[in-house]
Amino acid sequence: MGCARQEQTPYWLQIYSFVIFIIVPLILNAIFNSLIFITVRSSSRRVAQAVAATTGPTAKINHSNSRDTRLLKHMLFIFVAYIIGWLPVSCILLLNVDVHVNLTVSQFLRLLPVISSFITILDLFFYNHDLTKYLTEKIFKYLHIK
Repeated sequence: MGCARQEQTPYWLQIYSFVIFIIVPLILNAIFNSLIFITVRSSSRRVAQAVAATTGPTAKINHSNSRDTRLLKHMLFIFVAYIIGWLPVSCILLLNVDVHVNLTVSQFLRLLPVISSFITILDLFFYNHDLTKYLTEKIFKYLHIK
């Protein structure tokens, strides 16, 4: 009986995987988030102009600006969470240095995408206030808590 021989992954496949799993999603995320933010921003400005024309420019403009800022912060948080979760493990696989990395560090880096995805799901859940309120009401009703 001999030792099992492990084949080296071709370098082009490592680069392809890096581009498909990191670069393309980051570019698409940036494009779609930019389009969403531009649409929301222009909509906020139209509403602010309409409100200012009827009632006068006061707190509504500040409210829409803070809402736009919160949306931008939320988008950046999701973007950074994706980068922190997926970039380290992808770089290790791309550079083919997995055999030189400590097993504990390697396992932790492989856990980062799972943690990142979990954080993203929780963030989207809590950011959607209507869904949070609905589910909270249903859970309290089910548990008979007032």
